[in-house]
Amino acid sequence: MTLLLILQLFATFFVIGMFTFGGGYAMLSLIQGQVVVSHEWISQSTFTDIVAISQMTPGPIGINCATYVGYDVLMKATGSGTLVVSGFGSIRALTVTPDKPLVVDNGHVVAWDASLNYDLTINTAHRGFFGKLIEGAVTGEGIVLTFTGTGTVLVCSRNRGGFIDWIAGNLPQEKAAKNR
Repeated sequence: MTLLLILQLFATFFVIGMFTFGGGYAMLSLIQGQVVVSHEWISQSTFTDIVAISQMTPGPIGINCATYVGYDVLMKATGSGTLVVSGFGSIRALTVTPDKPLVVDNGHVVAWDASLNYDLTINTAHRGFFGKLIEGAVTGEGIVLTFTGTGTVLVCSRNRGGFIDWIAGNLPQEKAAKNR
């Protein structure tokens, strides 16, 4: 059942990605039509939450939305097997309890239990509402999630920006012609 569900998710987002022009925001209505209406994988309310979180998380909204939809659908799947997740670095499971809330930079969050409550805040070195708002909107830095309740949060040791910087730094460079 889980493998079939993974294949259905892949096929759905593959088709949307292949035949949509205009970027992630153009995809949202198609994603909604597939995951809320056609397949009924998630509710309209859950989709609205996913879009809101996807907009706040650094990276393309279409990819973020697909990731959160996949997480939400697969975490409700039953069965046994192996789940492989790559986060360019290590992925750790951190436990949240009522007496031990967790604050995590949003660029490092991979997934969390649906039972957890979360608040999105801007926590930057800039003072004042507008300073924090501008830095958070421009750089994505300082946007944190505070998790409360009981459950698990998966975090990666490197964020996507670090991964892209690493790739760019390791691309082959043109070498100067020898012995000109």
